[in-house]
Amino acid sequence: MNKFLDPYYVYFISDGIGNCKVGIAEYPERRRYTMQTGNANELVTKATIRCVNKYQAEAWESKIHRELKAKRVRGEWFEEKAVDEYLLNLSERAETEVTE
Repeated sequence: MNKFLDPYYVYFISDGIGNCKVGIAEYPERRRYTMQTGNANELVTKATIRCVNKYQAEAWESKIHRELKAKRVRGEWFEEKAVDEYLLNLSERAETEVTE
């Protein structure tokens, strides 16, 4: 793992009851799997944003957290409706590739 050269992802993981976690990982599906073991609700990856490296992913994550601050539930968890709107607006702006 080389945080300068290896791609990282910003992930959006839903808990199925109205909340969505926004975080970063080198392997988002592996992260979802590890989160699942501590969660009774089925977790689903809603979207990912591929970044060129960990630093870019951290910058995106910080930006998204700031923009969704008013809809924060706790920690990195946000109201899912607000996340859905954010992702829709992001893909419409074509600022980056959002994979659903």
